[in-house]
Amino acid sequence: LRAKILDYLSTYLGPNPPPRGAAVAKAEPAGTPPGAQLFAEQCVGCHQHNGEGHPGTFPPLAGNRDLMRDRLFPAYVMLYGLKGRISVKGRSYNGEMPPFGHLTDAEIAALAQYIRTAWNNAGLRPAALEPVDAAAVRSARAKQMSPGDVHRYRAGLK
Repeated sequence: LRAKILDYLSTYLGPNPPPRGAAVAKAEPAGTPPGAQLFAEQCVGCHQHNGEGHPGTFPPLAGNRDLMRDRLFPAYVMLYGLKGRISVKGRSYNGEMPPFGHLTDAEIAALAQYIRTAWNNAGLRPAALEPVDAAAVRSARAKQMSPGDVHRYRAGLK
């Protein structure tokens, strides 16, 4: 786990992070939900294959109602990161998720849809919540937020 985290940090937070659009979407293996392969490549080091994260360090995505609080909230987190104390499923986290703005709009949309449906999360989705698509991510990208701005945005959601 430590090696994965260090590799991730040196890749995405080092002095020369990948250029915007550097991630290359690979074809999903047959029967694999869209976004699953990208999740395995980009997110699993912190949030784990089962979406449970690491208690006290990385919050879970499985059963995380934050994913359903707003159509664009997951896109904002992936685009701009998140910094500040949050509570997820009764546990407190005070870390920082780095931005993944180097991913394309379509990749971020696929990741948002994947994490909203994986690990039985689809049952948490309000009927009126529209899916995130590449056009919505493009609109979110135009906002220019900081990780602290995303934290404040989260705090304003119901």
